[in-house]
Amino acid sequence: MGNCTTITEFVLLGLSDACELQMLIFLGLLLTYLFTLLGNLLIVVITLMDRRLHTPMYYFLRNFAILEIWFTSVIFPKMLTNILTGYKTISRAGCFLQNFLYFFLGTTEFFLLAVMSFDRYVAICNPLRYATIMSKRICVQLVLCSWLAGFLLIIIPSFIIIQQPFCGPNIINHFFCKGGQGEDKSKIVALLNTIVTPMLNPFIYTLRNKQVKQVFREQPQLATLLLSMNSSVQQATSTVAVTTAMVTCCFCSSHGIAVAMVDYLCGNSGFSVLFT
Repeated sequence: MGNCTTITEFVLLGLSDACELQMLIFLGLLLTYLFTLLGNLLIVVITLMDRRLHTPMYYFLRNFAILEIWFTSVIFPKMLTNILTGYKTISRAGCFLQNFLYFFLGTTEFFLLAVMSFDRYVAICNPLRYATIMSKRICVQLVLCSWLAGFLLIIIPSFIIIQQPFCGPNIINHFFCKGGQGEDKSKIVALLNTIVTPMLNPFIYTLRNKQVKQVFREQPQLATLLLSMNSSVQQATSTVAVTTAMVTCCFCSSHGIAVAMVDYLCGNSGFSVLFT
């Protein structure tokens, strides 16, 4: 340990080393990020503007949208900068902060989804008592508890990790600072989790609801925006799908994941170890 040289920065290998894919990956990720921000910001604005959406369900969805904006902003800007500049390093402090925020916000998201499920359970099973049970005070407390629980569960392990000496290697086989080395299958799962899902969540949870559609019908400007977003999101989804498919093909050809998948489909139980 006496000859240990403390690492001051890490190298993020990114999604792919293929030069011909870099511009396509950059454009696909940039388009996806912009529409993720736009969709979630739209939810925040519309649920604040219209009093008909001042209900517990939309209060939770507004908090969920804010969380999604923060969650994607932890990953996207640095990843896009690395792809655009080709400079793939990140400082030690920046890496630890990104790792902490990723797990903190991800954990908080699970708690918030549980709260949203509880809200729907009360609305369906106790409709007459719903307004009493899900009062404004209770809703605020549930959201605060979700954020606090996510923070407390992650802050202690993160503090322990920060105290450890880091002597090397400083190369992280991933597109962001995530605990442990990222295998190619892990990158694909993380790609879907951090990119595709946050982009689609506004349309899955909110923008297709009847009440929200009614508000859009009464606001022509918002309706036009929503229609343009629907068309653009379809294009963005197609771009991301192509990007993901191309990156996946690169991973498969480089590391034999396709062969492992065939083995799994043929009944090779050993493949299950990859996903445990």
